[in-house]
Amino acid sequence: MVKKVFTPQRGSLPFHICLVNYLMELIFALLPSDSLSNSIKRWMLIVRGSLVGNRPKFGRRLWIDDYTKLVIGNNVFFNYDCILQATGGIQIDDDVLLAPGVTILSANHDIAKETLMRTGPAICKKVHVKTGAWLGGRCIITPGVTIGQGSVIAAGAVVVKDVAPYTVVGGNPAHFIKNRPHTNNVE
Repeated sequence: MVKKVFTPQRGSLPFHICLVNYLMELIFALLPSDSLSNSIKRWMLIVRGSLVGNRPKFGRRLWIDDYTKLVIGNNVFFNYDCILQATGGIQIDDDVLLAPGVTILSANHDIAKETLMRTGPAICKKVHVKTGAWLGGRCIITPGVTIGQGSVIAAGAVVVKDVAPYTVVGGNPAHFIKNRPHTNNVE
């Protein structure tokens, strides 16, 4: 039996970049959500190319795959175990809450092509979460979706299309549940 040896493929990240990414994941996994830790995590995201507003709060085990395509507004709260697949771009506006285990995906495989999923091209579409939205625990936001201002995504929902401002949606796929009250002077 011939033993296969791993050799990096063309397009693999350089070792030093892999090491930095590994250290960032380790820091995001281990540091608590106190003021000092949040400042360190914010600084690290900025150094890696993210645009990050003031006073973000990060729970443990936040995973991000492409720091350069991530925009985070002011006062955004990430609870623990959130996943941000930012390959296609993710913008999270001010005062957004992400409950434990929220997953935001901005890329997918092209199932229409006759290629292997592993080697086929990715379809990248930006996700935009607008001001004041609340993403409930373990919800999934799929590529290309815009979450409207002040909207609420119920726990466990799978959002496959845009959500109107000040609405509550839930289910799989997510559907309209009710409107939320709001003042007319807010967008």
